[in-house]
Amino acid sequence: MRYLQAFLAMALFCALALASQPAAAGIIQASPQMVRKGQFAMSFNATWMAQQEFKRQDSYNYRNSMGEHLTLHEPTWDFKIKNDQYYMMKFAYGIMDRFNVYAKLGVVTGGKLESNRLYQGGGSGSDTEKLKTNFVWALGLEGKVIEYGDNDGGLVLGIEYLRYDDRELSYDSGSSSPWMASDEGSVDYWQVDVSAIFYVTFPWFTPYIGIAYTYSETSYDLKWAYNDNTWERADFTLKDKDPYMPMLGAFIPISPHFTMDLQATFVARTAGTLSLSYYF
Repeated sequence: MRYLQAFLAMALFCALALASQPAAAGIIQASPQMVRKGQFAMSFNATWMAQQEFKRQDSYNYRNSMGEHLTLHEPTWDFKIKNDQYYMMKFAYGIMDRFNVYAKLGVVTGGKLESNRLYQGGGSGSDTEKLKTNFVWALGLEGKVIEYGDNDGGLVLGIEYLRYDDRELSYDSGSSSPWMASDEGSVDYWQVDVSAIFYVTFPWFTPYIGIAYTYSETSYDLKWAYNDNTWERADFTLKDKDPYMPMLGAFIPISPHFTMDLQATFVARTAGTLSLSYYF
């Protein structure tokens, strides 16, 4: 919660600071997602990720209070993250009209880790872990490689690296077992997205479609403690089930300095994003 409170305070401060800036005559935005050379943009991004699936885990490291340290191949595990929310501030700078760099800072909160165990004998089991609020950051590059007419359309390529570390998780009380004393652990996560979007400019909005290749790794360290003072631990390293992520969206100008971006992504990550940007 302290991360979320700090982020909201920072976002409010930035909004007040930007509101006090004088307006300029022309539109500073060079094209969708791009900032003109020597100019800056500040954005508030809110993303709700409905689901992200990972490849089936066929082996994992196992330890317990009896001193055993093994690599096990049963059961196999299916993992999903659901209902994760990202609230981030994006700070972009125009190296050139067609080449920008940016950084993002914020929090990730509200998600749940769902796991399903599949046994060779035909049995199964499931667990749900609550993912706690944590700091998250990202760095990225964007470049416009094709432009048609007077910015009537174009192609923008981008690459982004996003990461969070030591995100705590705890057992969902709704799925707790009577013999379980506690269930806790931590999560490290990073992803790289390489994207291409094609846009067409209309007077009141700029729709776009795109595709991204994404690669991520998620490391989970889980510990189950029982009422008889015994415990078990399991370490997993997970990767995306699907590497491709189609996207569609629209940029909507609000004023010469403000724009809104609505985006939806599918397959690798099913998510929706709202972005409000100020160019100065």
